[in-house]
Amino acid sequence: MIVCVNRCHLTKIPAFDEAIACFDSNKPLRIFVHGGPGTGKSFLAECIMKAASVRGLVSRFTALSGAAATINEGTTLHYATGMTQRTKWGSDPSANQIKQIRERNTNMRLLIIDEISMTHAQMWNQVRKHLEHSKLWDTLHLIAMGDFCQLPPPSQFENALYKDFVLAARKPASYSSKPLVLAGIKSFQTLKKIELSIQNRAKDPDHTKSIRQLREGEINDEFINNLRSLTSSDLRHDWRFVPILVTSNAEGILLNKRQIVEFAKAHKQFILKWTNPIKKLSRFSRV
Repeated sequence: MIVCVNRCHLTKIPAFDEAIACFDSNKPLRIFVHGGPGTGKSFLAECIMKAASVRGLVSRFTALSGAAATINEGTTLHYATGMTQRTKWGSDPSANQIKQIRERNTNMRLLIIDEISMTHAQMWNQVRKHLEHSKLWDTLHLIAMGDFCQLPPPSQFENALYKDFVLAARKPASYSSKPLVLAGIKSFQTLKKIELSIQNRAKDPDHTKSIRQLREGEINDEFINNLRSLTSSDLRHDWRFVPILVTSNAEGILLNKRQIVEFAKAHKQFILKWTNPIKKLSRFSRV
């Protein structure tokens, strides 16, 4: 059965064919779908999930950021796999974490992980460990998707996956003391890579050219001069929201602060700031 073909000829996309073949043969699907912006990754995910649903398979769409996870009504990867800010890389999940993972992913057979560029080797290894301990990994259909030319891991102390791939291959001795990184690399390299290259979103050649220049690092004066800020007219074309994706919490805090200050100035309002962390103000709750 073919689904979603009214908008895209998915029968010609190897990733879709691979998914259908694995679903029908009950063979675990393990692929990495790579492609730039506008090449149809999100739409492909939607169609594969519909194909899975037709076959009675429960899907879960996840992403590293909440904004991206909402595209296909998903959740963050951390929530789905029971990870928190206190998760220690390489640790086994607790009995409570395993219970949460199984409850949050009841009957899950297909897991899609978007924004894979924001993961790193140790995180990928941890995702695998959590799913293995929850007895979900072995029979799971798994799709990692994203664009390594986009957002890197939020932590400045972790390398992007592709960087560790290259460094570990070129300087294996330097990675002999990084077993968790190596475990993540080896696990991710078992995925079959499928590239999406056809630009489906951009309708004008200039936009398509700009995307190509960004991906290939051809940044020149002409490219810079063609950049412009969003205006009110841009928001009149059925835009509902414009999420700003950041590469770190620090960057997010700085952007929020700047927007707060600009809003206060424009509307001549005061800015109220806490002088102490809120968690230490509980003793003043009666004030």
